[in-house]
Order: sequence, then structure tokens, then C-alpha cells
Amino acid sequence: MPTQTRKKAYIVTGNLLQALVDTKKSENVKGYLVSYSTIEGDTKQGILMSDNFKPENLTTSAPISSRLIQIQQGETVISEDKRVIVEKNTGWRSGYALKVPKSKKQGGEFFEDNKLRSIADNKEFTTRGNYMVADISSDNLSKVLDRLSKMGVTVSKKAKLENSEDVRFRENDIVKISGGRNIKFTRKNPTNTFNALVKYLESEDIKINDISKAKTGSKYVSFEINGVSYDVRAANHTKGYYGKHENSTGVTVYWKDNINGIDIDLSENEMGIDDIKQLISDVEKFNSNENISYNSFIEKKGKSV
Repeated sequence: MPTQTRKKAYIVTGNLLQALVDTKKSENVKGYLVSYSTIEGDTKQGILMSDNFKPENLTTSAPISSRLIQIQQGETVISEDKRVIVEKNTGWRSGYALKVPKSKKQGGEFFEDNKLRSIADNKEFTTRGNYMVADISSDNLSKVLDRLSKMGVTVSKKAKLENSEDVRFRENDIVKISGGRNIKFTRKNPTNTFNALVKYLESEDIKINDISKAKTGSKYVSFEINGVSYDVRAANHTKGYYGKHENSTGVTVYWKDNINGIDIDLSENEMGIDDIKQLISDVEKFNSNENISYNSFIEKKGKSV
């Protein structure tokens, strides 16, 4: 267990220019540029978020043309700067309405734009209350949105924080534990895979030798298939280690004449239940000498012991 207080923090990385824009949009997503060291020893730059930051509050910009389907489904879409509204017409009017401010200072660039006017019904904007409005036919909606996007009109959307090339977040993930060891917290959550494995073993009447849960939250299951023992660990952190953490496939193969044991650490990889089933099948094939070499098995599956 950790012997000192651990604090969760978020650093936005990736496209820092876009991230700097995104983190200036409101008080609850503000951060500041920092240099930080990775567990591999590399120094990188990112934006350290404030203590009250919540990932779901981080938004980024997208062209208004990305909202075509939502508008067609009846959703009112408002631009980030609140100057442009596109919505479905109601009542006797068909098609859609493009609304911009009536003042020339705020809306003039739109209602005076010849390309927008040429696409609009009747080729013009008309005054309705505080807005200048152009009616748009269903056939021309995508053309209007494309034109607005080229004019720089954007909408806000939730930032994709994981598996994204542009913006993602990471947690401070190294913790000192007893005995001078470290553990690394990962962004993997193998609970679903672990539960699916147990369910699979039960459905196939494969005897489970042991199933347990440690105080740290790590889950373990061990079983045997045709003389090969399998030990599987599921956790959101690695096992304790000294010094620098070495990246691993999370699969260890025990060998004597044939493969007789497999350890799988789901905190080190992204194996799903289908991957584990395939691994079991490959072990069976190897031990049955079905056209699979030991070297190729090890190269594909993990390290040998």
C-alpha cells in the first residue's frame, strides 16, 4: 500500500497549440504550460490542469459543418461565439433558418456575404426580431454549413481525451510503496476482461484452482488446461518493482520440453477475452506440434522463463 499521499493530476499533451486554446475557454479548464518527465526519462511539454479540473469539462472546437446530422434531426446549433444559429423551421415554413445578429458589426459579414445569399431561399436575409434570417432549403443545408465553416464558424464539442492524436490526458502515475519499490498506475481497466474470463471458464467447465482479490484491488485467477497452468492478474497498476519500470507484453511463458505454464498480467497489456482464448489455443497447438515453432510463439506472445 502507498506510504505517502498520492495526488491525481492531469496534463494535456498532443497538439499544444489547440490545447492552449481549449484550456483558455473557461475558468474550470485553465492550466499552465509545464515541462514534465515521463517514466522513460524523457522530458516533454504539456499543460498542467488546476486541481478542480474535470476531464468532462474540456471542450475543443469543430467546424459547424460537423453538426449537419444533428440539425437535420431537429437540434438547434449555436456557434461558439453565439453569433450564428442554425435550426429547423417550424410552422408553415419548411427547411431551415440561418440566424445572425441584426447589427452590421456583429452579423454583417454573414448577411452581406454574396455566397451565403446566393444559397439562401429568395437570395436574401430578412429581418425577424433581433436577427437577420435566411431560409435554407433541405437541399442547400450542407452547402450553407460548408460556407460558414470556411468563414471560420465553429461549434464546441467534448474533447476526446483518450486514443486521440490531438488532445489526451494522462495521470501522474508513479507511487512509492514499502521496501523502496514503485508501482505504476495505468490507464487500463481490465475488470471486464477478467470477469469475461471467469465466465468463460465456468461455461466450459474448466476447473478454477483459485480466485482471489488482494487488498490493493488486484484480482487473481488460476486454472489448468491439459497440463498447462495459467495464472492471470487483473489490476489498474503494475506489480511492485525497483528502479525503472520495464515495458512488458504482460505474458510470461514457462517452458520445459513443452509449455507448462503461462502468466498473464492484464495491467501490462490490453488483452481481451478473445486474445486470451487465442493464446490458450496457440499453447495447445504448440504442445501438439501443430506447425508452430517455439521461437515464433515466444516472439509473438511474450518472454520465456
